[in-house]
Amino acid sequence: MPLVREAASFEGLIVFGVIYFILTMLQKAGKGASRPSSPPTRSRPEPPPRTATQQEGFSLGGVLREIERVKRQQAGESADAVPRRPVSVAPARRPLPPKRVEVTQDARGPLGRPGDVELPSSDAEDEATALDELRVRVAAKKAAPVEAQRDAEAAGAAGRSATARLRDAVVWREILGPPVGLRDPESFL
Repeated sequence: MPLVREAASFEGLIVFGVIYFILTMLQKAGKGASRPSSPPTRSRPEPPPRTATQQEGFSLGGVLREIERVKRQQAGESADAVPRRPVSVAPARRPLPPKRVEVTQDARGPLGRPGDVELPSSDAEDEATALDELRVRVAAKKAAPVEAQRDAEAAGAAGRSATARLRDAVVWREILGPPVGLRDPESFL
């Protein structure tokens, strides 16, 4: 039985090859008959279709040319004359800013007010220094109770148990430390 199968597959290949050969010959004959005897003339390729923006630009260009032609006719020029380029007009110059009037110092101040203001004397400076010193002493007296309270809180914190301080330290490390995903895995050990 294997001999029959081998023979059938070999015969099938031969039949397939003959059919392929016939179809190839028919295809070549069909291509040869459809070719014209004279070489094709090269025609100009058609430009791609214009977009809406290009069409609008060309139509506006046509309108502009028509307006220029009408203006030339009104000015007495012939329609056959070569159109001239429009003369460019230089932009208007800005006027120069007005010159500033120099302010002079006289008996009046720079704002035109009378300059009768006296400069502080050395006595006024001494009074201001004394006032500053008084303010510093009053502020120190007010800050003393606050500092005493801060010292008492620090002393109370030292007396807390070690577990409470450890718990607070862990909480602050979680708050202020890097995110858990970015920490070094060895730091957990």
